Amino acid sequence: MLTENDVVIIMCEWLQGNGYKIIAHKLDTSSGHDIEAQLNGRTIYVECKGGKSKRTGRSFSPDYQWRAAAGALFNQIRLREKSIRTKSESRCRTVSGIPN
Repeated sequence: MLTENDVVIIMCEWLQGNGYKIIAHKLDTSSGHDIEAQLNGRTIYVECKGGKSKRTGRSFSPDYQWRAAAGALFNQIRLREKSIRTKSESRCRTVSGIPN
């Protein structure tokens, strides 16, 4: 089972391997998107979620995992709405990084 930091690092590596430039990424934070990357003038924002606590090493309960995934989806919708209001929707995409 991966922590959120593990997922952020793996997603950054995958994005870079697929031609994206990592503009910013966050480890050990709880606010904002976890990764901002660009490719061909388009920006994507990635919200990552892990399956276990980095503090205790224990897996999260299924209920907590559902709530975390729902929170990530809500944050993506909110960011998408903001990009539409600022007329930048054609250059903005949101992505979830959630391990199975």
